[in-house]
Amino acid sequence: MRPNPNRGRVYRRCGCRDANGRQLGARCPQLANPRHGSWAFAVDMPSPDSRRKTMRRSGYDTRADARTALASVLECERAASTSSPRIKRSMSHSGGRPGVKPKVLAIRATIGISPDETSSGGVALD
Repeated sequence: MRPNPNRGRVYRRCGCRDANGRQLGARCPQLANPRHGSWAFAVDMPSPDSRRKTMRRSGYDTRADARTALASVLECERAASTSSPRIKRSMSHSGGRPGVKPKVLAIRATIGISPDETSSGGVALD
């Protein structure tokens, strides 16, 4: 099955609250003002137990920043899906928090690349 390139959504929300103290989020009437609120994205991520896990991140200043972050997350997921099972486990269980990308050095250690190697043929950086 081919991956869906249109996965995830980008939206704007804020932290305003109603009279009962509940967050208005994307329903805030002040979001008509472009300076109010921040941009966020949400995407359903695969999990080892086949249950849907939604990854949400917010705090982006522009829609383009949120789209770029979403694209980065999806690219990391695609890279992990073509990798070994150990890397997939590392991506899905990074630090016990769902959706948090693991550290580059941890992935390199899992793959067996030393920290001084680069992806361009193992040339050490100064």
